[in-house]
Amino acid sequence: AERKFRPILKRAQELGLFVFAHPYYVGAKSGLECYYLTNLIGNPLDTTVMLANLMFSGALDDLEELRLCLAHGGGFTPYQIGRLVHGHKVRSETHGQSATSPKQLLRRLYFDSLVFDPQALRYLIDLVGADHVCIGTDSPFDMGDEHPDETIRSIPGLTGEDAQRGRRVLRGITAGHVLGAVTRQAEFFGSHRVGGELAVLDLDHPGGGRDRELVEAVLAADEHRVAGTEHRQGSGHLRQRGWV
Repeated sequence: AERKFRPILKRAQELGLFVFAHPYYVGAKSGLECYYLTNLIGNPLDTTVMLANLMFSGALDDLEELRLCLAHGGGFTPYQIGRLVHGHKVRSETHGQSATSPKQLLRRLYFDSLVFDPQALRYLIDLVGADHVCIGTDSPFDMGDEHPDETIRSIPGLTGEDAQRGRRVLRGITAGHVLGAVTRQAEFFGSHRVGGELAVLDLDHPGGGRDRELVEAVLAADEHRVAGTEHRQGSGHLRQRGWV
């Protein structure tokens, strides 16, 4: 949020780059030494503090086209956004540099699905839209989601055609958009549609079993209705790379 970093973020916006924000720490944080709280509370708290600074500093006002995705469902921000909105209305410190409501800014951002609770994920979708939520795995760490496809299936209130459309968006279309999958599909998947669907995957560790499971789930033709030739092209390319 500091102005000295603004040129970097502006350049990322100009290039259409995807920026994924994930907390980083070494050792325990003060007051959070016990019970793994540095991770359990500290990580989402860091994201919340970062985002509040980006909002109130005016950075997000200046960066309307920045494609920023926040880990762990955006930390605590989506669930306390009303408090930030109220503070923006009544406190001069918060609206001195930003004229835009925090809720409006929040809805411009992207979020991963790593909240570990279907109801919380449902709330996030209702707040920002399924087209702003993509799968998060945190693979291969113990705080990851070992079965992200099941997580998507368990979201309450997604039924019938809406469920199929929503799951397709969550599984791949959102990230396919923010990652520019249409322009990258030839290099990665050799198929326009398969490339768009699969760009969501967290493949920092392509050989990991969790991600292979997710690749196979996304390649399944039942809900994605991928044409047979496209499906064979995409899956064949992934198998050549040892991803499935």
